[in-house]
Amino acid sequence: MKFPEQDVNALLESVKKIGRTVEAQAAIGLQVISTYDYAFYNCVERADGEKKAKEAHKKVWLKHVLDYIKEGELDLGISDVKDIITLGLITKLAFEKRGCIFEAVETTPERFVGVITRDALREIVEKSFKEKPGTPYMKSLAAASSALINQLVEECGLGEVVTAEQDKSLFLGDDMTRIIYSKK
Repeated sequence: MKFPEQDVNALLESVKKIGRTVEAQAAIGLQVISTYDYAFYNCVERADGEKKAKEAHKKVWLKHVLDYIKEGELDLGISDVKDIITLGLITKLAFEKRGCIFEAVETTPERFVGVITRDALREIVEKSFKEKPGTPYMKSLAAASSALINQLVEECGLGEVVTAEQDKSLFLGDDMTRIIYSKK
């Protein structure tokens, strides 16, 4: 989602007035998003149980897919995602904007493999809320991430020719999150 320039300028002016750097403000933004996400999942879980919380959590994350595509297309200067390489780059940008360290380790017309070695969301909820990989909330994040990459494939119109797989996840205790797009 692109914010109006006047809103961005107003935020930057406010950040300057209070003597904070843009980097410090971005860190606060990540903390706020992480806290909201954690609180949302836990409120639904307490009210309706783990299964409904996981489904609602996934739906919230999937609402961002079209924005990730639009932002990625804008960042890349394109108007349409037509191949695995571009899909991989859109995915990389989406995760990086969420505070992940994402490396494209394989990029060919037939296959894209991306590896996330640090995820700010995971690190913040681990430190702030003592969450550990494999807890219901962390499992929900892993499932939401997997659903997100599959939805990216579908929304880019590549569902007939590309498969998406997340075979490792930091949220489940793996040493990385690995995202794989392959030609069918």
